[in-house]
This record gives sequence, structure tokens and C-alpha cells, in this order.
Amino acid sequence: MRVLAFGAHPDDSVLLCGGTLAKYARAGDQVFMAVLCNGDCLRRELPSEEASRVLHQELDESARVIGATTYLMGSPDLELEDNPAARSWVIQVLREVDPSVVLTHDPADYTADHRVTTAVVDRCVMAAGEPKIKTGAPPRTTPVLVLYMETMSGLGFAPEEFVDITEVFSTKREMMQCHKSFVLPFQGHPVLDIMEWIETSARFRGIQAGVRYAEAFRRAPQWARMETQRWLP
Repeated sequence: MRVLAFGAHPDDSVLLCGGTLAKYARAGDQVFMAVLCNGDCLRRELPSEEASRVLHQELDESARVIGATTYLMGSPDLELEDNPAARSWVIQVLREVDPSVVLTHDPADYTADHRVTTAVVDRCVMAAGEPKIKTGAPPRTTPVLVLYMETMSGLGFAPEEFVDITEVFSTKREMMQCHKSFVLPFQGHPVLDIMEWIETSARFRGIQAGVRYAEAFRRAPQWARMETQRWLP
């Protein structure tokens, strides 16, 4: 199976579903991580082009932990728009990867970059199968299930499905530690220590699911994308 995670920023997919991606990879599935923004606001001391290079390198290092393939569109942070260029890029990625499952942000997440990412992905999942929309890859011919990752800190998110990530939680930690530009500035922070954050979140969802560590999702409630079988690992 081919699994594609769309995150707004280079660290988002690891933060919100890195354990699930690791579990897919462990099962032999092909994992892809696509990112729409370059993360330049995390490295304010660097010019945007250099910040983008550093963050892309960290993304690739993180992806290599589980053998995933990465895509980076490169929009400046806080400037992402649902426009033809973004849609064309997302459609191309969807067609190249041809996933069975797409993971992306919840539509009610806290930042505009996350919400726009979801809006573009939702729109393009259907458009990727339209022959009249031309990109460098042929249109998709198979359906895709869209699952929303939980919101940052879980506010306003009602989980529908859980993934037990207990056996791969150390892998998620390893992936997260690759994102030094995100992790190190908050190390020891009383609220935003990232490594503490991912453990607390995973424990909370694990308690809800009756396991040690878990990640939470809900299905995109849209006609033609609901299926009876379980696609999560």
C-alpha cells in the first residue's frame, strides 16, 4: 500500500502522525511525506532560501529513518494560498504517488497554513482523477481515503480511530529529533518542549485507546470517500 501524508510545515507530519507512518513503513507499505510550506519562520536568523534548505534537509533526515520519500513545495510560511499553483503541485504529487490513503491536517486546526493545506488537499483528491486537468502525470483512476490528523494540542478534535504506536514510539522520537530547528529552541520550555509534547499527546491518546501510546484520526466526512474497511495500521 502507498500512504501519503500532507503537512503544512516540515515537522507537522512527524509531530501529528509520525508513529502511524513508522508503523506503515514497518509493515512494508510505501510512505511519502509532502510539505507545502518551507518552514522559514522557524529559522528567522536565516534568509528564507537558506532556511528552506536547512528545513528540507531535516525533513529528509527524518524521512530516512523510516525509508519515506519527501516532496517540498516551498511556500513561505503564513503565505500559503489555495491557488492554481498550489493545486497543480498537489495534484501532481497525488498522481505520482497514487496513494490508497492520504493523511492531512484537520480543517479546524489552529493556523491558516494548516487549514489551507487541508482545503487544497481536499479539493485536489477529486481533481487528481479529472483527465481534463493536465499535469506531468496521468490522472488517478482509483479512490483514496482521506484521514485527518488531530489538531495541535488536540483542541476541538473528536477522534474516531486510533493507532497503537507503542512499538514504534521510539522511532517517532528519532524522527522528531531530526527536526533540530523545531526541537532545540523549545527544549526545556515549560509548555512547548516538543519531545515532552509528543510523549504527553501520545500517552493521552493511548489512555483513550487503552494502550501505552497512540495517535488519533478522523475520516473526512465526504461522500465517495467513506469505506467500510480499516486502512490504518
